[in-house]
Amino acid sequence: MRDADVRQHRLNTNAGYNTVNLNKRSLTLDLKHPRGLEIFWRLLPNFDVVADNFSPHVMPSWGIDLDTLDAKRPGIIWASVSGYGATGPFAEYGANGATIEPMAGLSSIHGYEGDPGANTGALLPDPATGYYFAAAILGALCRREREGGPIRIDAAMQEIVALQVGDAVLEHEANGVVRRPGGNRHPRHAPHNFYPAMEGEWLALAAESDAAFAALAAHLGRPELAGDDRFATEPARKANEAALDEIVGAWCAGRDARRAEAELAAIGVCAARAARLSECFGEPSPQFLERGYLQRVTHPESGTHWMPLVPWRIGGEAIPAPSPAPCFGEHSREILAQELGLGDAAYEELLAAGVTGAIHDD
Repeated sequence: MRDADVRQHRLNTNAGYNTVNLNKRSLTLDLKHPRGLEIFWRLLPNFDVVADNFSPHVMPSWGIDLDTLDAKRPGIIWASVSGYGATGPFAEYGANGATIEPMAGLSSIHGYEGDPGANTGALLPDPATGYYFAAAILGALCRREREGGPIRIDAAMQEIVALQVGDAVLEHEANGVVRRPGGNRHPRHAPHNFYPAMEGEWLALAAESDAAFAALAAHLGRPELAGDDRFATEPARKANEAALDEIVGAWCAGRDARRAEAELAAIGVCAARAARLSECFGEPSPQFLERGYLQRVTHPESGTHWMPLVPWRIGGEAIPAPSPAPCFGEHSREILAQELGLGDAAYEELLAAGVTGAIHDD
């Protein structure tokens, strides 16, 4: 959000960047400049992990590989992530979430029934890759404790996303079925869909067992459905899903989604009103607030906003208040002083040469 009273830069007010970079510091360093590369090598002995997301040829072009890293910092962990990994015919292909989904097969099974396929709205590869990449680094740290280093991690976004469609691959291997987009329906369970409710609301509803379906049928005022040959078993319900959707959809159309959600949940049927993002994050859910998942964070340029934190608790402890995402290069002077003892005059010299600095260092 623009604020005429605050000095702002587009890189420092990017919502996506500011959401996922809480509790970090930022150092800028031009590794194409000889002084920048020199500083990189001087910093290296103080750290355990070097992580990069360049194309595979970039780091070696600067003389950075596992041997040179290990020579400067014995036992180093060098972790790289790219679209297709450092080897193979696609190694130098550019990639992002929108191209990785189709290359990994995910797009071919995503979308509404009858569609040719589609990318996901949120582009799954980016966050999924981050989690796997972090897990690989943690695993490498544990391995180094036992076996020593150096350790090289070469992660590929395509392979990470391919893991997410493993059940579709197994279905083809076992049954010869090529999965196609199925919308909100489930391969086995029915009903399992989103249904329009009153006042433009939508209700997600699923009956995942015979008992849940019997409870749903009774709540709909149609207890006889549980004994109907078309719906008495899970395979039968799936085979007659269209007819079942008509029955459930007609009931939902005359119901308040919030009330239906509460009533169905109380009888053991999975149900949820489709909440708008503005409700979840603009007017935070009391569930999020109670668990501390959302906290208000004030950024020096973008202002105060609700920010999502880690989705877990350890030992029942409250999540500490986070620091905002850093502005680009915000801590360059601080880090170089702490790690290398660099004084103000030396920093100003690097700043003038364009080797380092914050966006507003002028």
